[in-house]
Amino acid sequence: RTFGIPLYFSNIFLYCLFVVALTYFTVAMRPPGNIVKALQIIFSKQYNIKDALHTQVNMIANTSYIPARFTLYSRPDLYISQLAVITFAAANLATEMAQVFRQRWVYFLDYSNYIEVFMYISAITFCAPPGLQPTATQWVIGSINICLTWCNLIVYLKRMPTFGIYVAMLQSVLFTVAKVGVMLIFLIIAFGLSFYIILGHETYFVTAGYSFLKVFDMLLGELDYIEVFLLPIQNSETPISFSGLTLLVFCIFAMVMPIAAMNLMVGLAVGDIGKIERNAVLSRLKIQVQFIDQVESSLPYFLRNKFYIRKEKKRQLALLTRIQKHIYDSETLVEVTESNTTDGQFRDLKEYLSDQDK
Repeated sequence: RTFGIPLYFSNIFLYCLFVVALTYFTVAMRPPGNIVKALQIIFSKQYNIKDALHTQVNMIANTSYIPARFTLYSRPDLYISQLAVITFAAANLATEMAQVFRQRWVYFLDYSNYIEVFMYISAITFCAPPGLQPTATQWVIGSINICLTWCNLIVYLKRMPTFGIYVAMLQSVLFTVAKVGVMLIFLIIAFGLSFYIILGHETYFVTAGYSFLKVFDMLLGELDYIEVFLLPIQNSETPISFSGLTLLVFCIFAMVMPIAAMNLMVGLAVGDIGKIERNAVLSRLKIQVQFIDQVESSLPYFLRNKFYIRKEKKRQLALLTRIQKHIYDSETLVEVTESNTTDGQFRDLKEYLSDQDK
C-alpha cells in the first residue's frame, strides 16, 4: 500500500487516457468508404498554409474528408489526441528501456514486454508526425496497434481483485487452445489438401490457401453442406468419380473436426477454468505477488529504500503497534515462565522417582 496501489491506479488512469486518445484519433481520422481510394483523393488535393489553418472538413464528391494537413487551430481535437498518443508512447518506451537496464536478461523472459514495446513503437509510427493524415501503410500499422492497445487493457485489469481471476481464466484457456492448435494445424492441412484436390473447381477451394481457410471455417461449425457439397454434385459440377469420395471425406471431417476436436478443446478449457476456480484465493494472491514484484523491480533502489524506511518509521511510531508489541512480549514472558516452571516440576519428579528406586 505504500506505493503499489497509487502507482497501479495512476498507471491504469494514464493508460486509459492513451486508449481514449488513440481510439478517438482512429475513428475521427478514418476516411469513409474504401480507405485506399479515399487517401488517393485526399493526398491528390494540394494544401497551402491557409488551408491547413482554416479547413476542418473537405467536401469531395459529396463526401466529407479530413484534410491531409491540419493544425492545432483548424482541428485541435485531432492534433491534441495525436500528440498525446505520441507523447505517452515515447514516455513508456523510455520506461521500458530503463527496465531493460535494471532487469537485464530477466526483462526478456516476460512475453508481455515484447507486446508492449511493439505496441508503443507502432503507435508512434501510426500517429507521427502530428498534423498529417496517416498514409495507407500507417493505417495498416494502426489497425494492428488499436487491437493490441485494447487487448493490453485486459492485462491491467488482471491485477484488480474483481476481474483478475477471470483474466487468468482467459489466459489459461488461450494457452490450452494454443497447445491443441498445433494438432489442429495438421488436421486442417490434411483435409484442406483433400478438398482442394476434389473440389478445386469451386470458389471456396480454388487455391490451397483458400481451402485451408474454408476448412478452418468449417471447423467452427459452418459446414454449408447443401451449398458446398450437395448442390455441386446434383448440378454435375463435381466429377462423377469424385462424388462418392466427396461425401465420404465430408463425413470423416464432420466426425473428426467439429465433433471430436472441438469437444476436446472445450473439455480442456473447462477443466482449466475449474482448476482456477478451486484455487481462486491462491490465484488472486499469485497475481498480486507478481504485480508487487514487478513494481519493486521497476523502481530505482533509492526509491524502494525511501519507501521502506518511511513505512518502518510509521510502524515504530504507531500506538497500536506498540501495544501489540507489549502484548506479544508479555505473552512471551508468560510462556517462558510457564516453561521454566514445568521444567522444574519435571526435574523434581524425576529426582523423586530415582529416590524411590533406591
